[in-house]
Amino acid sequence: MGLSAYVQTGKIVRVTFKIVLLLLVLGLVNTGHARDSHLYITWPGLEADKCASAWLIARFVDQKATFRFVERGSVSKEGVSFDTPQSEFRTTHRSTTFGAIYWKYELSDTTLSKVRRIIWDIELNKWEAPLTPEGKGIEALINGLRRKEGETIEALKKSFVLFDWLYAHFQEE
Repeated sequence: MGLSAYVQTGKIVRVTFKIVLLLLVLGLVNTGHARDSHLYITWPGLEADKCASAWLIARFVDQKATFRFVERGSVSKEGVSFDTPQSEFRTTHRSTTFGAIYWKYELSDTTLSKVRRIIWDIELNKWEAPLTPEGKGIEALINGLRRKEGETIEALKKSFVLFDWLYAHFQEE
């Protein structure tokens, strides 16, 4: 079958469509909606799990990470979302956002595991006795940071120091 037969029957359009679709699926064609792999999107609100998760991303997953808040309730097509209901990395009844990131990237650092347990204690252990003595202190410091600095990306980044200190504390044990 020659080219003119394809054009006459419309097969060239179908074949071209299938090729473009395959290239899109394989990620070889830029549609203008490409996700910035170093941009992490979340809703405003500083709380322990969100701050710890952003710290975990920046320190152990993607050292080039940048963060942006988007309007609460919105779904962003930019970047990688975390700690929002539609995100792959979100709190569920069994895991925190921090835990979802920890497990996805197969982080097996025992010090990180201690931080993960504290965040789980703060975020999900609401009705039982606290399992970690650090949880209430971390929560109080994040609340103080939010009151003093507001709900900003700069405040989120300032929380990283707290988790750097916590990580260093557990490394010495």
